[in-house]
Amino acid sequence: MRRPLFALVSLALSSCVPMRSVVDFSAVDVSPPTLMVSQKIARPLVIVINPAQLPNDIVVKNSDGKAKGTGMQSFLSNGITKVMVPYFETVRVVRSGDPVLKQPHFIAHTQLQGVEYRDSQIGNLRYRRLRMQWSFAIKASEGGEYVFSYAGEGISADTYRTPEEGGDQMLTSALNHMMEKWTESKVASALKAIDAPAPAVRPAPATPEGI
Repeated sequence: MRRPLFALVSLALSSCVPMRSVVDFSAVDVSPPTLMVSQKIARPLVIVINPAQLPNDIVVKNSDGKAKGTGMQSFLSNGITKVMVPYFETVRVVRSGDPVLKQPHFIAHTQLQGVEYRDSQIGNLRYRRLRMQWSFAIKASEGGEYVFSYAGEGISADTYRTPEEGGDQMLTSALNHMMEKWTESKVASALKAIDAPAPAVRPAPATPEGI
Protein backbone atom coordinates (compact mmCIF):
# COMPACT_ATOMS: atom_id res chain seq x y z
CA MET A 1 0.00 0.00 0.00
CA ARG A 2 1.42 3.35 -1.05
CA ARG A 3 1.35 6.20 1.47
CA PRO A 4 -0.19 9.52 0.39
CA LEU A 5 2.34 12.21 -0.43
CA PHE A 6 1.21 14.46 2.44
CA ALA A 7 1.89 11.63 4.92
CA LEU A 8 5.44 11.20 3.62
CA VAL A 9 6.07 14.95 3.90
CA SER A 10 4.65 14.99 7.44
CA LEU A 11 6.88 12.07 8.43
CA ALA A 12 9.98 13.76 7.00
CA LEU A 13 9.34 17.02 8.88
CA SER A 14 8.22 15.52 12.17
CA SER A 15 10.66 12.68 12.77
CA CYS A 16 14.00 13.30 14.48
CA VAL A 17 16.91 14.95 12.71
CA PRO A 18 20.14 12.89 12.80
CA MET A 19 22.85 14.57 14.84
CA ARG A 20 26.12 14.97 12.99
CA SER A 21 29.15 13.46 14.70
CA VAL A 22 30.32 16.94 15.79
CA VAL A 23 28.16 20.08 15.83
CA ASP A 24 29.65 23.53 16.43
CA PHE A 25 27.06 25.32 18.55
CA SER A 26 29.14 28.53 18.71
CA ALA A 27 27.64 29.45 15.33
CA VAL A 28 24.11 29.48 16.79
CA ASP A 29 22.88 33.07 17.11
CA VAL A 30 20.07 32.75 19.61
CA SER A 31 17.59 35.65 19.78
CA PRO A 32 15.46 35.27 22.92
CA PRO A 33 12.77 37.89 23.61
CA THR A 34 13.91 40.65 25.96
CA LEU A 35 12.14 43.32 27.98
CA MET A 36 12.55 47.08 27.67
CA VAL A 37 14.22 48.52 30.78
CA SER A 38 14.09 52.26 31.49
CA GLN A 39 17.07 52.44 33.85
CA LYS A 40 20.02 50.10 33.56
CA ILE A 41 22.22 48.88 36.41
CA ALA A 42 25.39 50.97 36.56
CA ARG A 43 27.61 48.25 38.00
CA PRO A 44 29.23 46.11 35.29
CA LEU A 45 28.25 42.46 35.00
CA VAL A 46 31.16 40.08 34.48
CA ILE A 47 30.20 36.60 33.24
CA VAL A 48 32.99 34.22 34.28
CA ILE A 49 33.55 31.12 32.16
CA ASN A 50 35.04 28.30 34.20
CA PRO A 51 35.87 25.30 31.98
CA ALA A 52 35.33 22.99 34.95
CA GLN A 53 31.70 24.14 35.14
CA LEU A 54 31.09 24.97 31.50
CA PRO A 55 33.10 22.68 29.21
CA ASN A 56 33.57 23.73 25.61
CA ASP A 57 33.19 20.18 24.27
CA ILE A 58 30.48 17.74 25.32
CA VAL A 59 29.09 14.34 24.40
CA VAL A 60 25.32 14.34 23.96
CA LYS A 61 23.82 11.80 26.34
CA ASN A 62 21.64 9.00 24.96
CA SER A 63 23.51 9.11 21.64
CA ASP A 64 25.76 6.11 22.35
CA GLY A 65 28.68 8.51 22.31
CA LYS A 66 28.14 9.28 18.63
CA ALA A 67 26.92 12.89 18.93
CA LYS A 68 29.27 15.58 20.21
CA GLY A 69 28.94 19.32 20.60
CA THR A 70 31.64 21.96 20.57
CA GLY A 71 31.60 25.70 21.12
CA MET A 72 29.39 25.34 24.19
CA GLN A 73 31.12 28.19 26.07
CA SER A 74 30.35 30.74 23.34
CA PHE A 75 26.92 29.20 22.77
CA LEU A 76 25.84 29.71 26.38
CA SER A 77 27.71 32.94 27.20
CA ASN A 78 26.40 34.68 24.05
CA GLY A 79 22.83 33.76 24.95
CA ILE A 80 23.22 34.94 28.55
CA THR A 81 24.78 38.20 27.36
CA LYS A 82 21.79 38.92 25.14
CA VAL A 83 19.27 38.61 27.97
CA MET A 84 21.45 40.57 30.43
CA VAL A 85 22.35 43.54 28.16
CA PRO A 86 18.95 45.23 28.62
CA TYR A 87 19.55 45.34 32.39
CA PHE A 88 23.23 46.33 32.65
CA GLU A 89 25.16 49.24 31.19
CA THR A 90 28.17 46.96 30.72
CA VAL A 91 28.35 43.18 30.25
CA ARG A 92 31.69 41.41 29.87
CA VAL A 93 32.61 37.76 29.38
CA VAL A 94 35.94 36.56 30.82
CA ARG A 95 37.59 33.25 31.58
CA SER A 96 38.37 32.25 35.13
CA GLY A 97 41.86 33.50 36.00
CA ASP A 98 41.64 36.61 33.78
CA PRO A 99 42.39 39.98 35.43
CA VAL A 100 39.39 41.24 37.38
CA LEU A 101 37.89 44.70 37.43
CA LYS A 102 39.12 46.92 40.24
CA GLN A 103 35.79 48.70 40.53
CA PRO A 104 32.81 47.05 42.26
CA HIS A 105 30.92 44.80 39.86
CA PHE A 106 28.60 41.82 39.73
CA ILE A 107 29.94 38.34 39.00
CA ALA A 108 27.88 35.75 37.14
CA HIS A 109 28.67 32.04 37.19
CA THR A 110 27.07 29.48 34.92
CA GLN A 111 27.23 25.71 34.86
CA LEU A 112 26.18 23.19 32.22
CA GLN A 113 25.23 19.85 33.70
CA GLY A 114 24.73 18.25 30.30
CA VAL A 115 22.83 17.97 27.03
CA GLU A 116 20.84 14.89 26.12
CA TYR A 117 18.42 13.40 23.66
CA ARG A 118 14.85 12.85 24.83
CA ASP A 119 13.01 10.42 22.56
CA SER A 120 9.25 10.17 22.31
CA GLN A 121 6.82 8.61 19.86
CA ILE A 122 3.33 9.63 18.80
CA GLY A 123 1.70 7.12 16.49
CA ASN A 124 4.18 6.30 13.74
CA LEU A 125 6.23 9.42 14.35
CA ARG A 126 9.34 9.39 16.49
CA TYR A 127 10.62 12.65 17.97
CA ARG A 128 14.04 13.40 19.38
CA ARG A 129 14.23 16.53 21.49
CA LEU A 130 17.38 18.19 22.75
CA ARG A 131 17.40 18.90 26.49
CA MET A 132 19.95 20.81 28.55
CA GLN A 133 20.31 21.15 32.33
CA TRP A 134 22.10 24.21 33.60
CA SER A 135 22.42 26.80 36.36
CA PHE A 136 23.17 30.52 36.62
CA ALA A 137 23.91 32.79 39.59
CA ILE A 138 24.92 36.41 40.31
CA LYS A 139 26.61 37.97 43.33
CA ALA A 140 28.45 41.18 44.20
CA SER A 141 32.22 41.22 43.69
CA GLU A 142 32.66 42.10 47.37
CA GLY A 143 31.53 38.59 48.26
CA GLY A 144 28.55 37.29 50.21
CA GLU A 145 25.63 35.16 49.11
CA TYR A 146 24.27 35.02 45.60
CA VAL A 147 21.65 37.66 44.94
CA PHE A 148 20.09 35.42 42.29
CA SER A 149 20.56 31.67 41.84
CA TYR A 150 18.70 29.59 39.28
CA ALA A 151 18.77 25.99 38.10
CA GLY A 152 16.61 24.70 35.29
CA GLU A 153 16.41 23.15 31.86
CA GLY A 154 15.80 24.01 28.25
CA ILE A 155 14.06 21.73 25.73
CA SER A 156 13.86 22.00 21.96
CA ALA A 157 10.65 21.65 19.99
CA ASP A 158 9.57 18.29 18.59
CA THR A 159 10.81 19.25 15.14
CA TYR A 160 13.88 21.07 13.84
CA ARG A 161 15.58 20.90 10.48
CA THR A 162 19.19 20.99 11.68
CA PRO A 163 20.97 20.29 15.00
CA GLU A 164 21.82 24.00 15.17
CA GLU A 165 18.14 24.91 14.95
CA GLY A 166 17.41 22.41 17.72
CA GLY A 167 20.16 24.00 19.82
CA ASP A 168 18.64 27.44 19.22
CA GLN A 169 15.24 26.19 20.41
CA MET A 170 16.81 24.49 23.43
CA LEU A 171 18.78 27.55 24.61
CA THR A 172 15.89 29.94 23.94
CA SER A 173 13.70 27.73 26.12
CA ALA A 174 16.34 27.70 28.88
CA LEU A 175 16.78 31.48 28.86
CA ASN A 176 13.04 32.15 28.77
CA HIS A 177 12.48 30.00 31.86
CA MET A 178 15.33 31.72 33.71
CA MET A 179 14.11 35.22 32.86
CA GLU A 180 10.62 34.35 34.07
CA LYS A 181 12.15 33.56 37.47
CA TRP A 182 14.32 36.71 37.22
CA THR A 183 11.24 38.87 36.70
CA GLU A 184 9.13 37.13 39.37
CA SER A 185 11.94 37.54 41.93
CA LYS A 186 12.48 41.23 41.05
CA VAL A 187 16.21 40.61 40.72
CA ALA A 188 16.95 43.85 38.87
CA SER A 189 15.55 45.88 41.76
CA ALA A 190 17.59 43.88 44.27
CA LEU A 191 20.78 44.49 42.28
CA LYS A 192 20.09 48.21 41.97
CA ALA A 193 19.50 48.43 45.72
CA ILE A 194 23.05 47.22 46.39
CA ASP A 195 24.47 50.36 44.83
CA ALA A 196 21.78 52.72 46.13
CA PRO A 197 23.25 55.39 48.43
CA ALA A 198 22.52 54.84 52.10
CA PRO A 199 19.91 57.24 53.49
CA ALA A 200 21.44 60.22 55.23
CA VAL A 201 21.47 59.98 59.00
CA ARG A 202 19.77 62.97 60.52
CA PRO A 203 21.58 64.27 63.60
CA ALA A 204 19.69 64.14 66.87
CA PRO A 205 18.35 67.50 68.00
CA ALA A 206 20.68 69.36 70.33
CA THR A 207 19.76 69.25 74.02
CA PRO A 208 19.85 72.62 75.75
CA GLU A 209 22.71 72.79 78.21
CA GLY A 210 21.73 72.31 81.81
CA ILE A 211 18.71 70.08 81.11
